[in-house]
Amino acid sequence: MLTAGDTLFALWWECLKESEDYAAALRGERGEPFASMARDFGDLNVRFVEWWYDTGRLLFADQVFRAPVAEAYEVSERPEDVQTDTFRYTSSSDEMTVWRDRARPNLYLRIPITLDRREIMRQVGEEIDRVQQLRAAEIRAAQQPRRTLYPDQRLRMSSIIIMLELWRARKGAAEEWWQTGERLGKWPQFTSEPADDAETIKHKRRIMTLTLQRLHNAAGRLIEFAARGDFPRVK
Repeated sequence: MLTAGDTLFALWWECLKESEDYAAALRGERGEPFASMARDFGDLNVRFVEWWYDTGRLLFADQVFRAPVAEAYEVSERPEDVQTDTFRYTSSSDEMTVWRDRARPNLYLRIPITLDRREIMRQVGEEIDRVQQLRAAEIRAAQQPRRTLYPDQRLRMSSIIIMLELWRARKGAAEEWWQTGERLGKWPQFTSEPADDAETIKHKRRIMTLTLQRLHNAAGRLIEFAARGDFPRVK
């Protein structure tokens, strides 16, 4: 089931969170193109799914976010998930469960059990149609997306995810590159084995180091271009 969190939009958002240029632009310390990016994407100090419904879906004129029908909990049963301005519940099958005045990914209904089933289904259908039409109208009002993905995109999502994981793992790292690689466990072909001799271990660690340095440099460029408004782009 496709959600916005499964797309490149979420990875763009993640890259912006890693960008010092973007953080500076939010503080008003950067000019273009960073300044307009900060105006468009705004504060990222929330979960992606919340940012998407407040900002992202209109920024990209996209409604990508589908979640399964799931049980809703009473507020009194989940007090730890309740905020003053937001009703939220969580379940294992639906990560995005936020109710807001202008963006409602979930529709909560009170169904009088005194009605017969046919009348219940009719009224439920009418309410669903009403809310979905309102959401569709919001997207149509955006007309054209203010931001689009980089047209010459050649990176696979799996590669971007690994690059970001490596970037975060190397922040403040006090270890050798090959140690980071072995810790992340993404490159078993370059990980030394107990049966390896000294020369083989040295060779594997050298290749691991060169591989990670290349990916880390590409991640830095990916993050820089993301803050400039081009994603996913590395050159």
